[in-house]
Amino acid sequence: YTPAALPQSGVAPGARAVLLGANLSTEVQEQPAPESPAFAGVSARIVVGDADRESYVLLVAPNRVEVLVPADMPTGTGTVRLSVN
Repeated sequence: YTPAALPQSGVAPGARAVLLGANLSTEVQEQPAPESPAFAGVSARIVVGDADRESYVLLVAPNRVEVLVPADMPTGTGTVRLSVN
């Protein structure tokens, strides 16, 4: 884990990203082999520049969500849009 404020921080394409928050789920659920991008009522999109990609949700917990950054995601500063239903 590298905080965003430190030099060389970031997440590489194809890597797992951890999103921290609160009230994201009532229990821990893991999707060991991603079968669909949305999982346990949670979906995520990553936007870098003009690239807007759906991301596979791998783990959902009350205080964090782990997603797989698409391998074809360009590098640069971006945003993650997390939807919790």
